[in-house]
Amino acid sequence: MYKMMSEFERSLAVVIGINKYQNGIARLQTAVPDAIAIAEILLRKYQYELINPKFFSVVFLSSNL
Repeated sequence: MYKMMSEFERSLAVVIGINKYQNGIARLQTAVPDAIAIAEILLRKYQYELINPKFFSVVFLSSNL
């Protein structure tokens, strides 16, 4: 059966924001800032931790909630 969220030992999140695409797709303005905002919410509100904080463009988040 499915586990309730509180029963999980660890949660992971990969937050991706891409502003610049190729092949004629117009540059976006808010994808990266939106991804950063989501990552900050996960860090502050849900106690996720940065697994790879050296590379801000590639950030993996985990939580032991």
